[in-house]
Amino acid sequence: MPFIQPKGTQMTNPPAIDLLSAASFANRQPHEQFRWLRHNAPVYWHPEPHGRGFWAVTRYYDVRAVRRDPKIYSSFAGGIQIGDADERSLAGLRNMMLMIDPPQHTRYRQLVSRQFTPHRVQALRPRIEELAIRIIDRVSEGRTASVCQAWSKRSGNTTFRWS
Repeated sequence: MPFIQPKGTQMTNPPAIDLLSAASFANRQPHEQFRWLRHNAPVYWHPEPHGRGFWAVTRYYDVRAVRRDPKIYSSFAGGIQIGDADERSLAGLRNMMLMIDPPQHTRYRQLVSRQFTPHRVQALRPRIEELAIRIIDRVSEGRTASVCQAWSKRSGNTTFRWS
């Protein structure tokens, strides 16, 4: 797999780098892979089997530099998801706050951040617990299902009702 090796570093035996495989995350975060990348290939081109690939940026200061330069590193332009989205899909995804670049993202974040103070989030806890129990009860009625998928389909906007 191709990578950019920092000057003055020596290659060590790399672990199998696969940040797309569920197996890499089966037991926990793949710390060995990230550690190797930080030390040997902090800006790493990660191929995708059915896509164009992506850059894995693994050091703090590099990530910070990327986040601070949305003109070069845009979330809006091509999205942030793994896998290539067509223009029609991107148009819908671009309505999500995660896909919006500063300064518009900053304005939206300022608007919603007041609703996510520790006190406000704690006030939501009973409602979220109620929804979680209800969803798990529905899913667990003798069937096997994905709790995450069930949650995303059933929780929706009913979770957050701001007063």
